Amino acid sequence: NTLYRLRHLLGCPAVLRLSGATLSLDMSQCWVDALVLDRLLAATFDSLQPSDVQNVLHLYQGHFLQGDSTRPWAVACRERLRSRLHRLLIAAGERFEDAGCQLDAAELYQRGLEVDPLAEDLYQRLMRSRHRLGQHAEMQRVYRRCRDLLAAELGVAPSPATQAAAQQAAC
Repeated sequence: NTLYRLRHLLGCPAVLRLSGATLSLDMSQCWVDALVLDRLLAATFDSLQPSDVQNVLHLYQGHFLQGDSTRPWAVACRERLRSRLHRLLIAAGERFEDAGCQLDAAELYQRGLEVDPLAEDLYQRLMRSRHRLGQHAEMQRVYRRCRDLLAAELGVAPSPATQAAAQQAAC
């Protein structure tokens, strides 16, 4: 009875498949952004293209079920997606840096910080890119933002690596 009602509410009975005692979505009938994002994040590590990174950033609209910390499966999925996105941004940023595209790398690290504002390694990389671009005032602003946010959110100071990156770039 519940399955009948759910199918009726969805307006597309074929979207739900019942096999034995397992109910699942028919992925040929529906589109789930988190599943598409997960597949795209897994696939792009091998064949990283700028368009893939842009697609991922477009799909990632915030942490998965961010307000729901009571379900362990949601927390695990959220952390997996966040971690994969973080690794993708680092890999893509390094490729941009290696190609001498510091502005593209800086924009990517900045976008990563919009998604995960406590990712200290992204601050380090953003400071390095700003320094290489000759944007010393902006680099110092990035450091201050990192320092202030870590203090306000976590009650900690930036790591020695972040402090060293700020001092090295200031020289």
